[in-house]
Amino acid sequence: MTTDKQRATSLLQHYLKFGFDAAGYRWDGDNQSEVDEIVDSIIAAATSTPAQPAQPDALTRIAVALEDIAHTLNEISDRGSGIDFSTKLYSR
Repeated sequence: MTTDKQRATSLLQHYLKFGFDAAGYRWDGDNQSEVDEIVDSIIAAATSTPAQPAQPDALTRIAVALEDIAHTLNEISDRGSGIDFSTKLYSR
């Protein structure tokens, strides 16, 4: 039984060889090895861990945004309006 990787390699080799032959080029063992490397690279790229850390879930992002808003409103309040926005936000 063939693996998914073997099947992908075989199909890619088949169609590339078909294209090479149609264009009048010679297909050789180097080409087959390069197709193996291409398939390995595709699999590695598809299964690698992203370079950026995972984002927090939506509720966490919303909570952080609300805390940032409350903090900004309190800074505005501290500059002279006299209203404590954090108590206004949470008293509803």
